[in-house]
Amino acid sequence: MTATLLSTWRFTDDQLAAIAARAPGYRVRQVTAGTGAEVDAALAAHPDTEILYTGAAPTSDTAPAALRWIQLHSAGTDAVQAQPAWHWPVALASGSGITSIAVAELTLAGILILRRRMIELIALQQERHWPAERLALAGGELYGSTALLVGYGSVGRAVGRLLHTAGIHLQVAVDDPQRRGYSGYTAPQSGDPDGLLPHRWHHTDDLPELLPLADMVVLCRPPRPRPLIGAAELTAMRPDALLVNIGRGTLVDSQALVTALTAGHLTGAYLDVADPEPLPTDSALWTAPRCLITPHLAGTTRQAGHHGADLLTTNLSRWHAGQPLLNLVNGRDTP
Repeated sequence: MTATLLSTWRFTDDQLAAIAARAPGYRVRQVTAGTGAEVDAALAAHPDTEILYTGAAPTSDTAPAALRWIQLHSAGTDAVQAQPAWHWPVALASGSGITSIAVAELTLAGILILRRRMIELIALQQERHWPAERLALAGGELYGSTALLVGYGSVGRAVGRLLHTAGIHLQVAVDDPQRRGYSGYTAPQSGDPDGLLPHRWHHTDDLPELLPLADMVVLCRPPRPRPLIGAAELTAMRPDALLVNIGRGTLVDSQALVTALTAGHLTGAYLDVADPEPLPTDSALWTAPRCLITPHLAGTTRQAGHHGADLLTTNLSRWHAGQPLLNLVNGRDTP
């Protein structure tokens, strides 16, 4: 009997056709589901589902009998870990790498906006004002500067590749500097899977010594129990440095960041994540000087589905070849 490959994340018709072409022997079905309960309902309506591609975690206590593998669209697994599905006897792979290119591109854009003082320049355009002292708003080049990447997974490596291309020296701080390779999903001609681009690798515990040396600090790692960047760390950073947070909002002490920006310490900050999310309307971050905020959408592009389809079909080939799935997070990968 033909099994079903079910997607509850919305692919385009072209992307679904591409998946079907690389999934012989499967019925490819799509039922858009934005909540766990809706995913449960979609699985119940397709009891022969062998492979589930989803952006939301199922909430049922029991795994469907035919289900063998869940491919997440999201890089994070927090939502699944909070549900019984984390313990289901099925393979579970994350979507790490799907959004890395998109996040990296918006990160570079945010850095350029701040470094070239585009916030002030856009305000002048809205005022229809050509300042007499316009050269004072010239900003600075990225070439020859130093970036400290805190975290070097799929997103960090995509960011590192773009920054390296711009002539920026890369320093990397990770929890295990000896593990330099990355075996997860990497879109063709992106990232740095072999870890060859950084000039130096450091331990995360070395941040106090590293922060004063960086022109920009990019946070692209999972959260810790306490903020990684607080008042002491912000004080240690150079006054002309940039702070970028594309990891988790809890990595940065928001009030300490507001204080530093208000005092004129730091050239600026770009935040695609916040704590909490959505960021409340009364948060002081909204009006902090030289603070650029995007609402956690750095990884959201029209091409995200293309990368998701590529990961899904790549893993499908590996699945039937008896090879380990890319981004496997629970060790259950036997077809």
